[in-house]
Amino acid sequence: MELEEPGIEGLYDQILDSAVALMRADFASMQMLYPERGSGGQLRLLGARGFTPEAVRTWEWVSADAPTSCGLALRTEAVRS
Repeated sequence: MELEEPGIEGLYDQILDSAVALMRADFASMQMLYPERGSGGQLRLLGARGFTPEAVRTWEWVSADAPTSCGLALRTEAVRS
């Protein structure tokens, strides 16, 4: 398979598009853990499908104190398993 868009962002886009197609999903997102950021680390949004621009901005960086399922995962260290 050849990347349609060059660079890592193009790879993230293709992974998300493939996940949406395979799962027949309306929404998808991909995050990366940055354990060195803050207490408990932070998750950075690498790409998203189906979410509003406001939601994408909200989830650009998620910390352990965020009142979301991602914040809960960071608090319980579930993302490190």
